[in-house]
Amino acid sequence: MSLGVSEDRLDHPIERLLLALRDSFGQGNVIRETWGWMHYTFYVAFVGLFIGTTIVAINSDVRDLFDLFGLDFYFYYGDFYLYFKAAMDTFFLLLILGVLMEGARRSLRKTDGAERSAGRQDARQPREPARLLVPDCR
Repeated sequence: MSLGVSEDRLDHPIERLLLALRDSFGQGNVIRETWGWMHYTFYVAFVGLFIGTTIVAINSDVRDLFDLFGLDFYFYYGDFYLYFKAAMDTFFLLLILGVLMEGARRSLRKTDGAERSAGRQDARQPREPARLLVPDCR
């Protein structure tokens, strides 16, 4: 590396594109972390549930639009419905799995001094409900 000289960022465009796709859509950097699979389950679950919600919106809202023109546009029945519900249930279970993994990670993680310096003796003990409403005025 030379100071004052810009790097050639346009070299190897195919390789750079594939790495960018891997890291953005495939969460390549996240999976390599210790708890990366937990984050990956959140990512996959939310992407899948977003796609499912979009399909439901298309089936209901676009169908109403097509009804104005006398066209029948309904695909949310039969085998498609069964596969769709199975996929949505799977994505929801992935989301629950991610939440459970996050809970396990938080319970296994050692507390640091930053949480204790906020006035809590034990970071795992919640404050009393009344203390949450009243700011700490010391």
